[in-house]
Amino acid sequence: MKHTSLCLLLSCSALVASCSHFRASQERQITLAELRDKVAGGWAGQMIGVAYGWPTEFRHNDRLVPEDEMPTWRPDMVSEALNQDDLYVDMTFAQVLDDKGLDATSEDFGCR
Repeated sequence: MKHTSLCLLLSCSALVASCSHFRASQERQITLAELRDKVAGGWAGQMIGVAYGWPTEFRHNDRLVPEDEMPTWRPDMVSEALNQDDLYVDMTFAQVLDDKGLDATSEDFGCR
């Protein structure tokens, strides 16, 4: 889990660094409500993707899942996503940011 958290932190750092290259004319502001909506939409999309994909994970390596083996989507599948590593690692990362803020140390994230 420590390795995953470090990778996630490094990925976020790379994203922030790449965003800093935008010129001022490309910057725009959004309201806090819009930001919250976008974050909620991102989490919803990730949860839906994880819930829909987990039944076939690692069963069809290097090939597409045959159409007749695709899972049937049910909205209640979203609750099953909470037990998947694709989400609980991210939730731990988000919890540290909530608790410690942007000044969280690598130790706060479980890295030594």
